[in-house]
Amino acid sequence: MLSEVLSGFLNYPRLYCFAQDWRGNQFFILAKLTQNDPETIVYGYDPARGLTDDLMPYGALLLKIKDASILNGCALEEFAFWLKQSNLSSLDVGKCITPRVFLFLGGSEDDVDTEPRSSVAYVISSLKMKVRLNESGLKDGDVITKKFFNE
Repeated sequence: MLSEVLSGFLNYPRLYCFAQDWRGNQFFILAKLTQNDPETIVYGYDPARGLTDDLMPYGALLLKIKDASILNGCALEEFAFWLKQSNLSSLDVGKCITPRVFLFLGGSEDDVDTEPRSSVAYVISSLKMKVRLNESGLKDGDVITKKFFNE
């Protein structure tokens, strides 16, 4: 499902989402047929920030998984803290922990929801809000009013 959603938004018809983290960040390549090529670039979509970045070649990712250094970028201490505060022992597949307000709308990484959300719904909401923000003509520093959300 997320492959199709991101494919449509980013205009890459063969985009393949293959992983996500506990924050809802999506990891993908631009064409599934290239998934075994070590030079294929892995991208990430961060719904909280509304940003897509190229991360590293697929071969480098496999090496980081093999030597466990990939865990350095996973904010495991924050995740463990959230689990403890929420009185949970794990997070179901397809769920994520999100800021109450998207960071690109002025939210804070420290102000997160207390309940897990559907990753699909979160990514779709992020993409829709990002499009709306881009179409609104608002600039950095502009105040977003209730009218923006009610139109």
